[in-house]
Amino acid sequence: MKCKSNYKDMKKYAEYKRNCQRRYRERTGSKKYERRAWTVEEDKLVLNSPFTDRELGERICRSVAAIWTRRNRLNNGESNNAD
Repeated sequence: MKCKSNYKDMKKYAEYKRNCQRRYRERTGSKKYERRAWTVEEDKLVLNSPFTDRELGERICRSVAAIWTRRNRLNNGESNNAD
């Protein structure tokens, strides 16, 4: 993102920032899917998937950030399904 101090007009900066955030959410699937518990099958896919995180997210209806978080938790031994 461009540096905030480079903008003289804060309205233009705010618009630019909103557009960047919108594109990021569209690209990663943030706020696109309902929150639900993880299944054992999804956990196996998160750990051993041949797909990219974006492709996997589309297949299992999860955001990329959710996949990153789940993989990190599984790798650290936090396997509870209360997420």
